[in-house]
Amino acid sequence: MEDGRARSSGGAGLGLAISREIALLHGGALWLADADPGARFVGRFPSAGEPVAAGAR
Repeated sequence: MEDGRARSSGGAGLGLAISREIALLHGGALWLADADPGARFVGRFPSAGEPVAAGAR
């Protein structure tokens, strides 16, 4: 973790890791989609009643 960035943004840089873990635990996914400039993260969660993806915890 870069100390300067964490200090200026008020966080420890764990948001994406936590978000990904939550998505995986619910049978979904979180990934980086092309975005120019910058970054765009996309999350997918199954709908109610939709089967949970294979490999979900």
